[in-house]
Amino acid sequence: MSSVEWLVPRRYEKLYTRLQIKEQVESIGRQITCWGNKQQQATGLPVVAVCVLRGGVFFYSDLLRSLAFSVETAFCRSEAYCKESNQELEQSRIELICCNVAGRSVLMVDEICDSGKTLALISKTLKDAGAGEIRSVSLVRRIVPKPQFVPDWSCFDYHGEEWLVGLGLDDANRYSNLPEIYRIKSEIQGPDVA
Repeated sequence: MSSVEWLVPRRYEKLYTRLQIKEQVESIGRQITCWGNKQQQATGLPVVAVCVLRGGVFFYSDLLRSLAFSVETAFCRSEAYCKESNQELEQSRIELICCNVAGRSVLMVDEICDSGKTLALISKTLKDAGAGEIRSVSLVRRIVPKPQFVPDWSCFDYHGEEWLVGLGLDDANRYSNLPEIYRIKSEIQGPDVA
């Protein structure tokens, strides 16, 4: 299968390749499979895998295909950043969609964990809805001092403040469907497209 060659802005610097992402997702999938099989044996019910929309959808699809146990798919809408400016909102908003988690084991899936504020709020929302054991996984976990929440699993730990784009991470609603992850460099002179 040939891959399409993207024309990306010059200020984007490739951080994680398709192969690195695939290998990490499969590795994390094996670890989560151990947990998920134990949960299904203990409860007799499939784990509810909750995708944090919108950004988590690409990682969610790849991750679920790497799991060797049945999951019930569910979704959660979260607003933590202003879409136009990429600035963090003072108050995150959470909405569970088609999601009955009472007494169920839950896996939260998101593309990035920055401060952990959003995943902490989603975890609380799930607990308030009666969820049993809750675990979390992010594609990228940004290493920050004093995070509010740390995912149980992450494919990549990133030390840096640059904005990331690709595989669900967007640049002001653009380039979220890039198949690789880039960091955005701050200063580039000349035309922006390579």
